[in-house]
Amino acid sequence: MHPWLTRYLDWLEATNHAPATRRNCRRAVERFLAWVGPEGDPLPGLLPDTLEAYQSALARACRPDGAPLGWGTRAEYLGALRAFLRWAVAQGLLAADPTRQLILPRRPVQLPRAVLSHREATRVLRQPDATTPLGLRDRALLELLYLYLVEDPLTVG
Repeated sequence: MHPWLTRYLDWLEATNHAPATRRNCRRAVERFLAWVGPEGDPLPGLLPDTLEAYQSALARACRPDGAPLGWGTRAEYLGALRAFLRWAVAQGLLAADPTRQLILPRRPVQLPRAVLSHREATRVLRQPDATTPLGLRDRALLELLYLYLVEDPLTVG
């Protein structure tokens, strides 16, 4: 095991991180070190380009069953590696943080499974009593929400 990783895992234990967190960090950093290869110590001269190449390799990697790694798995590996390297910078082991510009994989946008039909949406919009101030307010809010969702449904998160 890399000596920096040993120190990092000791630090995680000393700062009361959960055993699962320590296990996941170890697995993620060891995976990166195996990807970089056994030629010397890659960490002192680590460049952002190397991390970008690793991120691309993770995007192409597959699980044992042949399915591609999910975004969550890739984000976990990269997040643990980023935490490790930031720790190395804080310890003075690295001069600069090579993960400064690393962008973790984003959660894919998923459309809702069930949406209202036009008839159902109209029925919802007609529910507030527009003859009262509160009903008029509620109707206006519902219409704004409806327009917002119809105009750009993918930005709702």
